[in-house]
Amino acid sequence: MALYFHLRERFIQRLMKDGKKAVAVKIFDESLELLKREINLYGSPISKATKETKGRDGGFSRRGITDKNQIPKGKLNPGKGPS
Repeated sequence: MALYFHLRERFIQRLMKDGKKAVAVKIFDESLELLKREINLYGSPISKATKETKGRDGGFSRRGITDKNQIPKGKLNPGKGPS
């Protein structure tokens, strides 16, 4: 929960214009409420977008790759470095 508040404060700092923190907080909180309402009404937009854009091949053909074996080893787990 502490991470949420830290990220929230950082985002609000970036959203502020001319030191108007109250306005930035209101915009941020209202946007989260709108997002929550949309998710409750229509479901998660992320899961829907993933289902719509990912084909039977797992999404590889969009990158010009037709086979999973064509992916270089370091690209399978980009956060872990070369294997």
